[in-house]
Amino acid sequence: MKILQYREFINTECTNTDNTILNKKAIKIDGVKSLKKYACCTHLKSCDYLKYKKSKIILVEISDLKAQIINLKKSYDTKEILQMIYRELKEKITQTLLFLEALSKKILFDTTKHKIFTIAICTESKSDILIFSKIVKDLKKHLQIFLYDVKLVPVVELKRML
Repeated sequence: MKILQYREFINTECTNTDNTILNKKAIKIDGVKSLKKYACCTHLKSCDYLKYKKSKIILVEISDLKAQIINLKKSYDTKEILQMIYRELKEKITQTLLFLEALSKKILFDTTKHKIFTIAICTESKSDILIFSKIVKDLKKHLQIFLYDVKLVPVVELKRML
């Protein structure tokens, strides 16, 4: 199996920008035509993309977290919302790692490299980044045995780091 057949230009799906398709490719993990579907692991939650580098694996989750908060504020208070987002991201991380292990049993795929989970948010607002930095700090603390790092970046910086 050639996992590179699942490489595509990264679609941020951010509604607040004109440039939703980045001029950068990565392996599509989640979605209709994705590596996860091919590997029969659609029952697992996962991040959106994977970038396989020489010494590391970058896992990319693209989220319009601000829109999520606005949507959830109708029913929940801020503390509950942040806890919900934390749990959702934690599930995506752990299940993405399970998916990688399942994938390594199907094909030759080195999962021993440093794994960096990158949460790319559709905003550059410093206040939004500060709000979510607590979630990232908690994720780092609780998942440090599985991941080399967890990062939070605005989508506009994603192209630079891949």
